[in-house]
Amino acid sequence: MPGINPQPGDVCQARTVAFIPGQISENVTHWLVASMTGTGSSVTAAAQRLDTLVASLYQNIMPATAAWRGVGFTNLANPRSVEGIGIGHAGPGVVAGNGLPSQVSFLISWRTALAGRANRGRIYPGLLAASFQNADGTMSAGALVSLSALAAGYGVGFVVGAGVNTTTYQLVVRHPDTFVGPVQTQHYSTVTQALASSVFATQRRRGQLGRPNILPI
Repeated sequence: MPGINPQPGDVCQARTVAFIPGQISENVTHWLVASMTGTGSSVTAAAQRLDTLVASLYQNIMPATAAWRGVGFTNLANPRSVEGIGIGHAGPGVVAGNGLPSQVSFLISWRTALAGRANRGRIYPGLLAASFQNADGTMSAGALVSLSALAAGYGVGFVVGAGVNTTTYQLVVRHPDTFVGPVQTQHYSTVTQALASSVFATQRRRGQLGRPNILPI
C-alpha cells in the first residue's frame, strides 16, 4: 500500500499556496515517483523539500501585502494518502510597492514530448507586484526574469531525502486514472520543458468579486 511513503510509479499532487486577505493563489502540479532508494521518503518530506525550492521564488514575485504560505503534497495512488505539509518558509512577499489586481497572474507552461492540449500543462502564479507592469500595461523585463527563475526553480524534477533513503520525483502532466475493478492505473506525460510567458494571464477566481477563501494549509 503506497500511502504516505510514495513508491516508484506513483503519481503525487503538490499544491503551493500564497494569499492576501480573503483570497488565495494556489498552483497544482503532479509528480511521478521516478525512482527510490532504501525506504524512500514521506509526502511530508516532499512538501518540505518543494517548499524549500520555490518559497523564495514566489516571494520574489509578490509585494509585502501578499504572503507565501507553503506546500501540500499528496500521494494520489489508491488509496489516496493524507496531505503532507511544508510551511517552514512561510512569509510575506519582498517586492517593494503595492500589488496588481488579484486576478492578474503570471503563466508557466509545461511541455512534453507529445503533441496536443492534453499533453500540456500550466500554472498561474499570482498576487503579483504592481511594479511588474509597465506604463503601457505590458510585463516588465524584471518581471520576466523573476518568472523565469520560478520556472527554473520547479525544473522538471527534484530529489527528497539523503543517504540511502531518497525519492526522485519527475514533473508530469496527469491524465485521468483508469480502473479495472479495484486496480488503479495512473496515466501521465513526462514534462521536458518549462516555459515562462512574457504576457500576463488572468484567474477570475482570484478577483475581488470572487468568493472569499480560507487558507487550505
